Amino acid sequence: MSSYLNVSADDVQNLSDSDLRELIARLAQADVRSAGFSTNAVTWGGDQRAEDGGIDVRVALGALEKISGNIPASQTGFQVKADNFASADIVKEMMPKGAIRPCISELAVSKGAYVIVSSKSSVADSAHKRRLVAMNKCLSEAGLAGKVTVEFYDRRRIATWIEKYPSLVAWVRELSGRSAQGWQSFSAWAHRETDVNATYVLDEKAKVLGPDASDGITVAAAIDRIRRDLDKERASVRITGLSGVGKTRLVQALFDERLTTSSPPLNRNEVLYTDLSDDPHPAPIHLVEALQAREDRGLLVVDNCGFDLHQRLTEKVQQPNSKLSLLTVEYDIREHIPEGTSSYRLEPCSDELIRRLVSDRYPSLTRQDIETLSDFSGGNVRVAFALAETSSVGGQLSKLEDEQLFIRLFQQAKAEDNELLRAAEVCSMLYSFEGELDGGDDAELPMLAALAGMSFNRLYAHVEELKRRGLVQQRSRWRAVLPHAIANRLAQRAFQNFPIQTLQRTFVDETSKRIARSFSRRLGYLHDEKVARTIASEWLGPDGLLGKPDTLNELGQDMFGNIAAVDPSAAVAAIARSTGNPDFLSTRNGVRSKFVRVLKSAAYDPDLFGKCVTTLMLFAKAEGAGYNQNSANEAVKSLFFVQFSGTETPHPARAALVRRCLSSEEASQCEFGLTFLGAALKTSNFMPSQTFDFGARSRSYGWHPRTQDDVQKWFSCFIEIATEFGTARTSVGARVRSIFADKFPGLWSRTGMLEKLEVAANGFFSIDGWPEGWRAVKATIRREAGGKASERLLALEAALAPIDLVTEIRAKVLTRGQFPADDLVLGSDLTPSGRHRLWSETMRQLGRRAGTDRDAISQLVSDLAINFRGEGWSFGVGAGETIDDPISYLEEVKQAICRSGSDLSFGFIRAFLHGAGKMHSSAISRFMDMAVSDVLWGPYFPALQTSVELNEDAVKRLILSADLGLTPTFRFDSLGGGMVTESLSAEQIRRLIHAISAANDGQKHAAHILAMVIHLADDKSEDYRRELRNTCRRFLCSLDWDQDIRDDHHFETVCSFAFKGIDAESDALEIVRKLRSKFSRYEYYRLPGLLNPMFEHHAYALLDEIFEPDSDGGYRTAGAIISATAWDYHQRPINSAPPEVVVLWCSADFATRVPFIAQHCTIFDQDRDESTKGWSPLALSLIDCAEDRLGIFRIFVDRIEPTSWSGSRAVLVRSRAALLDQLQGRHRDIPLKEISETKARLEEQAAEYQRHERQQYRDWDERFE
Repeated sequence: MSSYLNVSADDVQNLSDSDLRELIARLAQADVRSAGFSTNAVTWGGDQRAEDGGIDVRVALGALEKISGNIPASQTGFQVKADNFASADIVKEMMPKGAIRPCISELAVSKGAYVIVSSKSSVADSAHKRRLVAMNKCLSEAGLAGKVTVEFYDRRRIATWIEKYPSLVAWVRELSGRSAQGWQSFSAWAHRETDVNATYVLDEKAKVLGPDASDGITVAAAIDRIRRDLDKERASVRITGLSGVGKTRLVQALFDERLTTSSPPLNRNEVLYTDLSDDPHPAPIHLVEALQAREDRGLLVVDNCGFDLHQRLTEKVQQPNSKLSLLTVEYDIREHIPEGTSSYRLEPCSDELIRRLVSDRYPSLTRQDIETLSDFSGGNVRVAFALAETSSVGGQLSKLEDEQLFIRLFQQAKAEDNELLRAAEVCSMLYSFEGELDGGDDAELPMLAALAGMSFNRLYAHVEELKRRGLVQQRSRWRAVLPHAIANRLAQRAFQNFPIQTLQRTFVDETSKRIARSFSRRLGYLHDEKVARTIASEWLGPDGLLGKPDTLNELGQDMFGNIAAVDPSAAVAAIARSTGNPDFLSTRNGVRSKFVRVLKSAAYDPDLFGKCVTTLMLFAKAEGAGYNQNSANEAVKSLFFVQFSGTETPHPARAALVRRCLSSEEASQCEFGLTFLGAALKTSNFMPSQTFDFGARSRSYGWHPRTQDDVQKWFSCFIEIATEFGTARTSVGARVRSIFADKFPGLWSRTGMLEKLEVAANGFFSIDGWPEGWRAVKATIRREAGGKASERLLALEAALAPIDLVTEIRAKVLTRGQFPADDLVLGSDLTPSGRHRLWSETMRQLGRRAGTDRDAISQLVSDLAINFRGEGWSFGVGAGETIDDPISYLEEVKQAICRSGSDLSFGFIRAFLHGAGKMHSSAISRFMDMAVSDVLWGPYFPALQTSVELNEDAVKRLILSADLGLTPTFRFDSLGGGMVTESLSAEQIRRLIHAISAANDGQKHAAHILAMVIHLADDKSEDYRRELRNTCRRFLCSLDWDQDIRDDHHFETVCSFAFKGIDAESDALEIVRKLRSKFSRYEYYRLPGLLNPMFEHHAYALLDEIFEPDSDGGYRTAGAIISATAWDYHQRPINSAPPEVVVLWCSADFATRVPFIAQHCTIFDQDRDESTKGWSPLALSLIDCAEDRLGIFRIFVDRIEPTSWSGSRAVLVRSRAALLDQLQGRHRDIPLKEISETKARLEEQAAEYQRHERQQYRDWDERFE
């Protein structure tokens, strides 16, 4: 546990009277808020609402509002004393002049509580009781005995109370001079802020881009939404925006009670803040782990937090048992939207706000000065303040031109400092730079100093001056010129001062990878600068440094992505050249997403849209179905959204591309056309998958309709395309009609294009009755407000209603999704299960009608048997029940499958067989006899056979199917579904399992079946269960151990069931003998799921069996067996054994056996996140029974330090070391001195680990790129 989270009694003792009073008030507020009540119930001295007369802090909750703990009653008064308060002092305080204070009498009316708080008292239990006696005596003398609860809090009690709230821990440690480096409680965190109570000026015009907000929301709305986001545990929020736009000040405003929103302000007493540029200690990751170990609730705010650190912190705070939330702030606004995070981007401030802030802070400036600063700053407060600092006399700045104002940033108050400007220019050529080392491979300032023509010391001094002026920021040893607007302008000037050859040599050819990467990133922001464009064009040319993206290493890929924004056309052309390499397009190319992102960003420009889409389609074609790792399919599809598309390409150009794809004879092109059309017809639930920043180019979320006319122009265009292609009697036409049906509810409700939709619907109806459309219209009717559909919509539904049985089946059965039961009895108040039963019976009756209409069901044979994707069980059962000749229909199915060459769809056929089996059992039995060896039916046989109730004939056929080998073994998994095997005896199960496990790769499928049979065995007889356990053990004994069973949990289920009972002991021994002969000791980690159940029930016999020395006299093989564990946190087999059984086995030779077990068992109880909960029961049993407890203690000590771990090794070692005291308390023969020395040594080791981790985290996290 981090010592930073501890408060000592001395910290409390050192508080002043006013600080102590404020502390108790803040603690009371925190407790009241944690109990779910308003902090307005707490008043205290110095507060205008506070009453005088012996109470410094008052809690006044409502009569029905109950609270407990450190606030003893709903009405509680705290008398706060920064003195040592003895029993004699109590009488003087409670009864001055011999009479009880009126405030105490008032508390008696409401049966309240009176608490004396003394920060300089430190009382033992007896002294505490004497003080309570004195307090109660005062009450008795005043006739108030039993009417007021009294308490006395000394400094230790106060310290314990403080530790409930990490933010108050930070505040108290700050007051006592023991604050942790870089960590603060709630205070004025923002740049140049000093007053925590300063008014936050809301910017009415600035926008915040938040989740699902393409046009942005106001700052006030953003405050409300962020408060709501962070009011939940395990929340993660990220605020980004250019340096100087007020991000940190916005964070402060989230806690401001004066800013009223629908969501309450965040709790000041639960927040801890750090800025990574302050080099915080402990590191954020360490602090999160420590807070979680204590199960503390709180909010962590990390400023200047890079993306990687944000991701790691988010993973930590979102662990299941976490009570923390996270808010990070960063100036980097590039592509990433972190997963599991609500992201908000703060846009630059309005001119009005800049003027007001500058006017308030610099009253000597004239109105003209302030307007000049506002125009120049570009909405950046930091730039405005930095420039204002250069003027001490009003009227100077308004006379300067833009360039002069820029130069002014780098002048002293009275004299120009060209060397400072030159230093800033050279440093800005890198996005960030190392700012401390004067020599060595990692030093960068010496190179920059040489380029600037000055000494290292001079450049270092200038960087420090720029930092004081707010124009350079620091993270650990890294520096960056900021804000971006200033850095980019400086870099533009610098690029003009050096030949391209010098820049290439200095920053790319003769330098480190880090510098080359940083230089390219700066280049990426300079698309308006001639030299930068020349460099980018040369690099991206066919023979350039980055001109062959498919051959680039990691550095080259990063540089490509950095400079693509400088010359997007050349970047797109370079990517297109590489698409001839299939490996470049392949999903096996782990960096393909970098180039997909460039293409998506470049497609913003209408001139590049077509080329980008064409190239993205090549990447998308290489992706299989379901590929979702930065999918090119998703990227290219989003370019056709009406909102959040990321492109300004007008809809006619996008429509032309859709039309071209749909008209293509190439199937893949048609697929893209269908995808694009579906995207263009989408009307809701848009969400940006990434931010759309591209270097320094002006970017938005892309074109989106701003008026109803825009909406209608867009959708009119794409509805016309859908109508044109959807009225064709082609496979593409059928797909278009299906897509249009899917989008119809949104189109009808949101676009106002009713006439065009009716035209399209009628056209589609004339082709095939458009059953999907009828379903879609009915869905739209259900969505209409209050269920009151328009007459126009009802008329369309009537016009599209099925006109014959075939169309009805298509609409209700074959269309995607389940036909809603609500449509069967409109207005029905049936329960969900009742509606489902009604729907099932209606579908069954529809199937019965189909079974009696052979022409209809034959007409649909291909759709039902091959293309069926709907919900058809009840329909299929009905059809099977009524059809006259099921065998001839199954022959039709077979012919349809043979003609199409497609796979069989089981949804309908299995239901059909189930229904037919009831009415035509003999015929279906003959069909099954034939099907088991049929070339077509044989590969599907288990699924066919399990469609009907299983009997002895079915078992024989399934065994034959396994023996013939026509059926892929995985198809036998259908035997593991639901109640399939319920009708079989244990003996029949045994025969099936034997046959299936003997088939190729059959073991894991046999285990799957057995696991389901075991699940159903609870209601079976004991004889059945006994025979089933026998079957399971015979199966396990016959396993071929060359087949890998590590990742199949079904084996563990089988083992857990099989080895219960004494009769299983011989089989357990047989299996262990086989394992010992088959595996080396390095392979037992594969088998914890098998070994654990055996040790749970037969540990004594198994330990006797394996406890044999190896050839070298050691017991490493035996140790490997009892300690076998896999990566997924299976406990070790020996820990599955009852501790008393292990102790009994050890009793034969305590001296040898207890150390053996101690060396291999799990000695700690751990959560799945590896946090230590305590000693394992087996570890405690071993030390209890050991003859040499000190020896066992030392074995445990040697095992405290983990050899593998996740998270902080230091935290883990400390949590384990803390458990050593329990052993000393358990057995006095473990010397206290040895425990103390061991804990001291472990603390030294933990501190060393923590130093190493801190440096590692600094290297990872405290960077600008």
